[in-house]
Amino acid sequence: MAAFLRVYEPLDVLPDLSATERAQWRALASSGHDVPPIQERAAALRAASALPPRVVGDLDLVTCAGSGSSAGLPPLWLLTPTAPDGVVRACPAELSWRALIAVEDLRLRAVPELLDAVLPRAAVADASRELAERMAGGARPPHVRHSNWYVPLTWFTAFQPDQRTADQPMTEQALAEQAPTDQAPTDQAPAGSPDGAGDSDDVPLRRVLTSVRYLAPMADARRCVARALAVARRVARPLLPEVELEELGRWLEEFHARSVVELDFGAIAGLSALLRADQSGVGSVGWVGSVEAVSTAIAQLRSAASQRDVEAGIEQLEQVRARWNAVRAFERAS
Repeated sequence: MAAFLRVYEPLDVLPDLSATERAQWRALASSGHDVPPIQERAAALRAASALPPRVVGDLDLVTCAGSGSSAGLPPLWLLTPTAPDGVVRACPAELSWRALIAVEDLRLRAVPELLDAVLPRAAVADASRELAERMAGGARPPHVRHSNWYVPLTWFTAFQPDQRTADQPMTEQALAEQAPTDQAPTDQAPAGSPDGAGDSDDVPLRRVLTSVRYLAPMADARRCVARALAVARRVARPLLPEVELEELGRWLEEFHARSVVELDFGAIAGLSALLRADQSGVGSVGWVGSVEAVSTAIAQLRSAASQRDVEAGIEQLEQVRARWNAVRAFERAS
């Protein structure tokens, strides 16, 4: 279960595409061809099941993509539907690059025994060395970020409520690709979860076929993050971490000014408990959507005329954080 933050750059500025490849992708976009999400989970399983196990790479992704009309092209997502300005935008998958970062993060966080059970030490050492070489060479960061089982509070700051796209059906295949291999939990949500605090109204945690996406022009996303950072520096509460907002702002600056930023709840949107809680005006507890709540809280804190206004904005942020912490707890549920 993962959520994604993606940057779609104009096709013409992507440096790793040849002129021929750009023309082929542009033809696919103009024909209305909808390129499905890349099968990253299948690619990861292919690498993990190899003997010996290895770090997943772009070759695994291309192999899993099948023989459709985009076969043979570098794996990426097309922004569909096309933006109103008619510019074709795409987000490279860059799975090898992202996998190196994930392995390094796992190396720094996991105990050695756990790491050895996942990947051979030689593969981890090779990944660390390759990552260091890429970073020393000034490589741009990946166009995609992911977060398991929750959406970081800082991600919501880049969007406004009216930037939510119309909900689209999510196929069972797409859910299966992102869901864990074991059966999804079906127990009642824990106390404090989006379904409430253990009242008789609790709804079992189950998957539904819905996607939740927000799309923001790059200029708007950068402006919103800058405003949130200014608020975080004024309010003496660690609800909006300055370091994370600064890092998010630097990441957005790496990409073309005419890019589009996407927040995709991914398979997390398939949790009925979360979906009910995160739709504006829906749910017995009366919560508004996370993007709307964070946007409202930041506006309150920016224009606060009294301590009461400050406390109201802080309380709004605390509610959003508590909601997503409850969802994140399912990551370790048995």
